[in-house]
Amino acid sequence: MKFRVHIVQDEKGVFVTECSTLSGCISQDVTREKAIQNINDAVASCLFNSLSQTYAD
Repeated sequence: MKFRVHIVQDEKGVFVTECSTLSGCISQDVTREKAIQNINDAVASCLFNSLSQTYAD
């Protein structure tokens, strides 16, 4: 699966990443590369949590 991720650098130089397709899926880091790694982990966690809730019901 592919998800669109938005990356912006805030006023302090921190890279903030967000996957707007998945509610609350946001991450950040001081380097762009690490911020991308973090959002990949966050997307995986969001998907896992979503599936866990679906099968728990």
